[in-house]
Amino acid sequence: MAEVVELVTAAVDQAAGRWEGLVDRVRRLGGAAATFAAASLDSRLLHGALLTAMGPTEEAVDLLVDVIAVAERVGAVWPLIPARTTLSRLLLTLDDAAGAAEHAGAALTQVRAKGNWVWGAEPVLCLVDALHALGRGGEAAELVDELAAGITGADAPLARAALLIAQAVVARSRDQWGHADRLLDAAHSVLKGAGLRYEEALAAERLGRLRCEREAADGGRLLESALRLYGAMHADRDIARICRIMRRNGAPIPYPWRGGRPSLGQTLSSRERKVALLAAEGKTNQEIASSCSFPGAPSRATSPAHCASSATCRERNWRPYRSMKTGPRLVR
Repeated sequence: MAEVVELVTAAVDQAAGRWEGLVDRVRRLGGAAATFAAASLDSRLLHGALLTAMGPTEEAVDLLVDVIAVAERVGAVWPLIPARTTLSRLLLTLDDAAGAAEHAGAALTQVRAKGNWVWGAEPVLCLVDALHALGRGGEAAELVDELAAGITGADAPLARAALLIAQAVVARSRDQWGHADRLLDAAHSVLKGAGLRYEEALAAERLGRLRCEREAADGGRLLESALRLYGAMHADRDIARICRIMRRNGAPIPYPWRGGRPSLGQTLSSRERKVALLAAEGKTNQEIASSCSFPGAPSRATSPAHCASSATCRERNWRPYRSMKTGPRLVR
C-alpha cells in the first residue's frame, strides 16, 4: 500500500512540474513495487515519461517498449494507451513521424474499444501531429471531430487542451493562422490554469513557434517562458530542442542556457568591479591582468575587455569610482 501512495505522490509531482529528484524516486519505486505488478508497470511508465523529456533517449525508448509489451501480454489497457502515446510523442521529436503514427493509431484503437475519449485526447493529438508531418493532414480533421464529440461535457482540462491544440494543427494546415493562434492561446491558458507545468511548457513552445513564424513580437518571449519551465524541471532534451528553435528564429537565449557570462544587466560582475577599481587606481593592463589571475598567461587584451564590459553599465554605476583620485581609465 505504501508503494501505491508513493506512486500517486510521484505522479502528482510530475504533473505539477516538481521534478527535482523525481527520476531517482521513481527508479527506486520501480524496484520496491516489483511484487505489485500494476504499480510496477505504472512506475516504469512514469519513469519512461520523465526520461522522454530529460533523457537519455535510449533508456526512455527501452522503458516504454517494455511497458507496452507487458501491458499487451496481461491485457492492461490503461498503461498501454499512455505508454504508446508517450512513445509516439518521443518519436515525433526524433522526426520518426511514421513510427509515431503507428503507436498513436494503436492507442486510438484501444480508446475506441473502451469508449473512453478522455484517454484518447493525447493519442489523437499525437496522430494529428504525425499525419501533418507525413503530408496527410487531410485525414486529421475527422479525428479531431471524433475527439470533440467524445469529450463533450467532460471535466478534463488536459483532454480539452489537447483538443484545442489538435484543432490548431488542422487550422494551421489550412492557412488559418489567426484561428490557430487563438486555439493555441486558449490551450495554453487551460494548461496554465490547471497547474500542468510540463504541458504548459509544450503549449507555450507551440504558440511561440507559431508567432515567430508570423513574426509576432512576443514569439521569442513565449519560447523563453517555455525554456524557463523546461529548465526548472531539468528537461534537458526539451531544453536542447527549444534552444535550437530559438536560434533559428533569432530569439535571444538567456543565461545559463546560452552559456557565457550571466546576464547581470546594469550590475557589475565581481570580476568587472575588481578591474574597474584597479583601473581607477591607475594600474596598467598588464598589472590588472596579473592581479586578477585571468585564465592562462596574463594578457594585455583581457583587462580592456573587462573594462569595456564594465563601461556598458549606466552612469550611476561609475559614480563610486569617479570619487577616486584618477577616475576610471585604461593605461596602455
